[in-house]
Amino acid sequence: MTENNPKGKVLPFAQNADFYARKGDERRERGALAEAAAFYRKAVELEPDDPDFRILLGCVYGEMGCGRLSNLLLASALWRGGREDALLYYHMGVNYFDYRLYDEAMACFEAVGFSPMA
Repeated sequence: MTENNPKGKVLPFAQNADFYARKGDERRERGALAEAAAFYRKAVELEPDDPDFRILLGCVYGEMGCGRLSNLLLASALWRGGREDALLYYHMGVNYFDYRLYDEAMACFEAVGFSPMA
């Protein structure tokens, strides 16, 4: 019991989207991709307009073999003004390649100056 909590009850401790993204990063580094995705989903729920959290979730979905869902999230990050960075296009390209959409994959790779044929 404290002065601010006289009955000794547990107080709610709300976390922000960055907290959940960091937890997702920790799980992803350990290879716990499903757990990482759950934390990234929570970050997206809390900050739906932040493209960075969508990029993280899209990348981990790609690593889980969910390429179409991954590309939907990555594209939605672009639509929300996301950074047009190499990581985003690389993951989109890999997803397209996995689905044998080679022209789309090459367009993504070339957008960041990466040529798998070189």
